[in-house]
Amino acid sequence: MKRMVSVKNDIRGQIAISVCQLANSYTGERPTKVYLEKDGRIAIAGEHSSIMALDVKAGDVVRVVAFGPNEKKAVEELEKLLTTQYMP
Repeated sequence: MKRMVSVKNDIRGQIAISVCQLANSYTGERPTKVYLEKDGRIAIAGEHSSIMALDVKAGDVVRVVAFGPNEKKAVEELEKLLTTQYMP
């Protein structure tokens, strides 16, 4: 499943950690793999250094991609996380 998402906040700090935790929560016997894409570059959403390398800023559009038994839920939850204004 894929979905284009307009990001409300820079993906760094606590938001990056939250993305990793959420992406890594879909494990088990048949894990769901979750990725972020920006400008033709792909990041493994569960790897902090990978998503930080995308350098996603507020207002950027990213593609959230998931493959596996929980792909719909993973994409929907990541979309909610990325489109919610974060107030530290």
